[in-house]
Amino acid sequence: MQRHFIASSQVASLGSCANSMQSPEAMGPRTENQEHTPVSSSPGILTHLKVGHGSRTFVQGANVARCRLRAHCRLHRRIKPAGSLCGATLNSQAPPSAPRIGRAFYNFFMMTAMFRAGLRWSVWLALAGLLAPSTSNGADEVPFITSPDHVTLEMLRIAGVKRGDHVIDLGSGDGRIVILAAKRFHATGLGVEIDPSLVRQSQDNAQAAGVAQSARFLEQDLFKTDLSGATVVTMYLLPEVNLQLRPGLLALKPGTRLVSHDWDMGDWIADRSTVLQVPDKKVGREKSSKVQLWVVPARVDGLWCGSGVLGGAALRLSQKYQNFGGSLAWRDRSRAFVGQIAGFDLRAVAGRHAELRLQARGDDRLQVLSSRGELELPPGWTFRRATGDRCD
Repeated sequence: MQRHFIASSQVASLGSCANSMQSPEAMGPRTENQEHTPVSSSPGILTHLKVGHGSRTFVQGANVARCRLRAHCRLHRRIKPAGSLCGATLNSQAPPSAPRIGRAFYNFFMMTAMFRAGLRWSVWLALAGLLAPSTSNGADEVPFITSPDHVTLEMLRIAGVKRGDHVIDLGSGDGRIVILAAKRFHATGLGVEIDPSLVRQSQDNAQAAGVAQSARFLEQDLFKTDLSGATVVTMYLLPEVNLQLRPGLLALKPGTRLVSHDWDMGDWIADRSTVLQVPDKKVGREKSSKVQLWVVPARVDGLWCGSGVLGGAALRLSQKYQNFGGSLAWRDRSRAFVGQIAGFDLRAVAGRHAELRLQARGDDRLQVLSSRGELELPPGWTFRRATGDRCD
């Protein structure tokens, strides 16, 4: 499983590079093994920030600073050991023409200033790296951090994973959630991971657990993954990545369960959530993890017309995610209601004593399951999606 914050020690390492770097345009294209040695003469101005695979942090620093940025200074989906991100070479010598004592004071002053600036930039970069928007592919900006075993178990439990389910884990890391789904819950699973070494590790782990036939792993971009066969989708990504995925997730088959570790789906509120204590959590200030569940709702927005004995009845629904409101007009009466959708099942209420339960049958039919009070309708009869703006 994945994914989360960039640890402060790694951001602090980036801070050592935050003294003199040119803009990406000035640096030009870069290959995997290419080194750049940018120099800048405009002190203290942040010109570009992006944390993640294929991105660099560019800060214009004092004209006496120089930072050599290597290919491994990038964060490629997993956190590198502290101090390994980049090597900085500082050229802090005063002009040769200055007197010896003057040069000594000059050098001492500049080294002190750069040290203080480095501390400030480390904190600033830590915040900016988490909050700054990114225009790159979100899948490239997700570092690998494992989910604790009890959090992984809760993600499968809250989704109700069972035999016959197919679990797709986006950013599967070392494969633990797919392997657990296969071994303990007898489901099949697919782990999607962009790092080939983690894919190989996952395959070895599945083989060792005896579930290699039911737990598969692919090196693949999660945004290009076909999710149509999933009954459960799990993820431990980043907030902006979740939002990029949201339209595609909402388009999945109604009833598909979506589970996210820690991060939400913006204004799409979870159907259920649990909070677990994680005393040894390595990222963030909170020593807890939040597991959230969404059930993809049927798409029922619009006008529905009664058929059979419900002829002349009009059901108007206005939907936002799993919530809806609307009105039922039948036999010269109109009743307003609100409700929720759980997969294919709709439950509408009007006050304390009126209730209507419907079930979506495909994209064009709603069947009455039960009703009472002012929303009472004959059970078993159906509404069909209107082709126009009124029911004839």
